[in-house]
Amino acid sequence: MTNITDFTAYRLERLRNRRTDLGESMLIRQIDHLHNLRLQLDRRNPTAIKQRNYYQYVPKPTGGYNMTGKLPATINHLLRGLVDKTDPAMLLSIEYYQMCKHIQESVRAMKDKLNNHES
Repeated sequence: MTNITDFTAYRLERLRNRRTDLGESMLIRQIDHLHNLRLQLDRRNPTAIKQRNYYQYVPKPTGGYNMTGKLPATINHLLRGLVDKTDPAMLLSIEYYQMCKHIQESVRAMKDKLNNHES
């Protein structure tokens, strides 16, 4: 019989806050800070995690000292800042990866032949 593990509960129990050295780049420090904020938000209400979204729902302010929307708003603000500072990743196909790997192996084999021929 296989044991069924609740991934959300497992993640919240095992995952720890990231610590960043002052020598790290500002981008890495922001990503680690964003990770810690998201972990804090998930720990507040683990049953509310239905699917993994980058941008969080921010409830409308009701007035007074209600701070329920402050953490999601901070996460969204940091995400927008990271999106503005970075370039989107390039999506590579499996065929492209296999072709590059084949070319690297061919070049390595040719270098080995040249090295063996010279000696």
